[in-house]
Amino acid sequence: KKTRRPLMGVTAPVSPQGIAEVTLNSVESDGDLESLTGLAVVARAKALVPTEGHPGAWSAANLSHNVSCTLLYTGNEPAVVRPARSGTNASHWITVYRYSTGETFPDYLDEHNAGDIIVAGRVAQKANSEGIWARYCVEVLNASLDNITTHDKNGSISGSPYADYLTCYKGGCHCPGAWDRIIGRLPKSKVFCKGGCCSPQSTYQSSWYVGKMPVKLPWLSTPHFPQAYLPWDGKNEGAFYSFPSAGRCPPGISPGDRNCTWRREASYALTAGGKFDKRATQKNGQTILSTKTIMGNAKTLAEQFARAPLRLPPCR
Repeated sequence: KKTRRPLMGVTAPVSPQGIAEVTLNSVESDGDLESLTGLAVVARAKALVPTEGHPGAWSAANLSHNVSCTLLYTGNEPAVVRPARSGTNASHWITVYRYSTGETFPDYLDEHNAGDIIVAGRVAQKANSEGIWARYCVEVLNASLDNITTHDKNGSISGSPYADYLTCYKGGCHCPGAWDRIIGRLPKSKVFCKGGCCSPQSTYQSSWYVGKMPVKLPWLSTPHFPQAYLPWDGKNEGAFYSFPSAGRCPPGISPGDRNCTWRREASYALTAGGKFDKRATQKNGQTILSTKTIMGNAKTLAEQFARAPLRLPPCR
């Protein structure tokens, strides 16, 4: 059916014969999947560049005519819930969101930042109807990393499954500046650091492992360190993540194998931009977003994904 935006996406390797075969697992629909007609398949190819997030990574998209689609199973319980893991290393799953402006297809995660649904609720305050949202399921290795500074307002912690968070921009990631560290409510000593805020150990770990920075509400962003952080509401806490391309697993490989630390599931859900609460308070050069605004936007976004004609299930 005619639509301005794709309903979901999937990434598949191409065989030496030039054929890409892929299975969309656990697809949900309000109607009968067998009766769905008029679905178009649009494809693009990835160049031999290291990252999916590289600006020149993808070819132009074309409507694919030589495509064969087969419905393998219908019912209340899917025949296959998730692809089998290649290894036995302990891991966990996270759900992250990215918003792309003025694009038909979404950004990917390599050398990019993404957020959970609460952070997405903040990003939605700036979003418009011309953008596109992507929801990714990501499997992350259960690592144990030391001297992590972006997770806790009191400073360094040990035994973390996540590395220090990095700020990513235009396909490259770097040590976060004061602005981002203030969003994470880090102490002043971790915002203006003598000798730099990212040690060699931190930089190395963040170049291989998924980085994380919690964000407590209400949201405060300012270029200057505040006299005091806004009181946390005690329950609503989101998270920013950074995804190093060096740690991404090749197709079919699970975290912990071949020295990779995270993998993006092949299929991902998409939805168009929507109407979100744009209210924000400007005070003394500070931007403040209330918990009500952000959580309301998060709920609106979640409902958009839930109402899609074709849907993927929640990340496990």
